[in-house]
Amino acid sequence: MLKGLRTTAAAAGLVAMALATPIAHAAVGGDKSENNPGIVALTDGSGNQVCTAVMVDSQWALTFEGPMTCSGAVAGTADSHDPVSIDRQEFKSQNPEESQAMLVHFAEPVQRVTPAKLSTKAPEAGETLRIAAYNGEEGINHLLSIGTSDIKVEGHNAWLSWYGAPESFSLETGKDSGAPIMRGNEVVGFTGLVTEKSADAEDIANVYDWVQSTIH
Repeated sequence: MLKGLRTTAAAAGLVAMALATPIAHAAVGGDKSENNPGIVALTDGSGNQVCTAVMVDSQWALTFEGPMTCSGAVAGTADSHDPVSIDRQEFKSQNPEESQAMLVHFAEPVQRVTPAKLSTKAPEAGETLRIAAYNGEEGINHLLSIGTSDIKVEGHNAWLSWYGAPESFSLETGKDSGAPIMRGNEVVGFTGLVTEKSADAEDIANVYDWVQSTIH
């Protein structure tokens, strides 16, 4: 397992620069969600969303390590306000055939988001689940809105599931990597490679024990 990495002082400075910069949203469309199911946007030094992550604790979030932009994120925010700097990263495995999960640790608790409920029951081929992602800005405070959509499991093998296009979403490569796949109000997976027509997702079951041992 790789050791946790700490951000530099320069990266902390980039977070400060991002405080007044609104986030560019990712997904387009979807059914409006009144509640945040536990997701945060990971951002670069300019405040731009580079990927999505699932909060598993007040200071830890789970995401896909694949995109270089994601592993290079310097902060996280639930709603475009009060970004919190990332001061540590942990990777489950150096072998992408075993896992592509990454945990990021925030310097302080992320505001206005509750950690997600995790489920170790893997998705099943043919099952219809839900995907959640940021899909725009709204309201007097320009809070980022969250949308959801049905998404069908086309297949499952070992620790990975793959999906067709969400029924009412247009996903954006990179920015929607790390988005949660949900069964009811529980997260069963998080997306990895995303296109407008398909996505794959690693099962929570494959990372649950590692997540718990890392954050506690």
